[in-house]
Amino acid sequence: MMRKIATEAKLLLIGIPVLIWTLLPVYNLFLFSISPKESAFAGNLWPDHPTLHNFEVVFREQHYYLSHFWLQLWNSLLIGVGYAGALMDNSASPSAVAVKVVFVLLACEGLGFAAWRGTVIRRGNRHRHRSKRKIDVQPGTAQ
Repeated sequence: MMRKIATEAKLLLIGIPVLIWTLLPVYNLFLFSISPKESAFAGNLWPDHPTLHNFEVVFREQHYYLSHFWLQLWNSLLIGVGYAGALMDNSASPSAVAVKVVFVLLACEGLGFAAWRGTVIRRGNRHRHRSKRKIDVQPGTAQ
């Protein structure tokens, strides 16, 4: 009986710090997401005036870094599902799974690039060299 209690106590002594170590970054991300831009680095444990404005900026693509947010989210989901699908085969050897994962990731990246390119053309950016944006994306060129 005492041995079982001692084992449980040891597990709790290990588990509680690991739980805090795991949840602290999640809390920090949540705190930044509901904090206004001005008070993001104020050092408070909770913002004075929590807001959902940051979510509105992301979901409505109101920042130039987020101009293709939904497409990028879809690409990430596609790659994640493809990767998970490649790993679900338990009967294959590790090298076969590795080859399958590489193939799936390359196929997903190719599909994502094709979808991104179609979106750029559909949005009317056919003449990329005449674009008035500060950063101009041209395939095959390094910036």
